Amino acid sequence: MSLYTGVAQLVEQRSPKPQVAGSSPATRAMRAKLLKLWKEYYGEWREKVEWPSFPQLFSTTVTVLVGSLLLAIVIGLIDLVFSTVMRGVYSLF
Repeated sequence: MSLYTGVAQLVEQRSPKPQVAGSSPATRAMRAKLLKLWKEYYGEWREKVEWPSFPQLFSTTVTVLVGSLLLAIVIGLIDLVFSTVMRGVYSLF
């Protein structure tokens, strides 16, 4: 073996490039299945799902917002009580 080895000789043998996506029949079949699934999903979404009316949507939104606000107030009060108690405990030391 010589001291000088060309770069091309150091590169290992690589396998041939894979085929471009979409060129095989299996890929086309999978695409057709996915398209069919999407069309069925969209049809069910449009026809079988019962969407709420605007008054129902508005009332549930207000309910969630009020409930979230009340929960935030309760958590804030609990935090205030615990921090006050802990400040009192720490002041003893």
